[in-house]
Amino acid sequence: MSRTRRTSDQVQIHEHGLSRPQVIRYYVSMAINRRGLLFKQYVETVVLHYNATVWEQNRELKPFDVNSVKGLQAAHKRIQRIVHTPHGEHPLFIPSELEEALVKALPEPERSICARVLCERYGFIPMEKPTDTNRLADLGSFVKETGEAIHKLSEVLADNKLSESELAQAHETRTELMDVVSTAMCLIRQIDAFERGKQL
Repeated sequence: MSRTRRTSDQVQIHEHGLSRPQVIRYYVSMAINRRGLLFKQYVETVVLHYNATVWEQNRELKPFDVNSVKGLQAAHKRIQRIVHTPHGEHPLFIPSELEEALVKALPEPERSICARVLCERYGFIPMEKPTDTNRLADLGSFVKETGEAIHKLSEVLADNKLSESELAQAHETRTELMDVVSTAMCLIRQIDAFERGKQL
């Protein structure tokens, strides 16, 4: 299981007090500038995810037409205006039903970091969905990350206090501990699913 470490950008997101839409726009911009993400490809992925996860009868947004060139161009303009605010204009509202698609369409590591920031704002712990193929990988990851967390924690708390110079290291320690908890929860979900399967 791949893990995304907390970056200085992720720490700054919390410190700058950005709103949820601003967080999403921030990581879309990061993905485009740092990863060379083609915006056209991003838009198509957003629309495909939205159409696949929200039933047609439950959609409140104006339908996206992805079966024609004009439809794709219109979708491109709509999503571009949502995630990019032209200079001197007010940002558009991001519909909550589109938020998941906007995040899921991001490449890694922006997708995981953005999802983690948004999840933690609700006070929840993000975790990957368990699959039949990642049980041993999760177990190995759990052992590895537990050791890393203990090592980081022992360094930070060696003198039983936290100085200003140790703040950056404390952020890393926080990430290690969150990875341990997240992996443990994923393992528990897999064990529960395995037990339910045996009972059927």
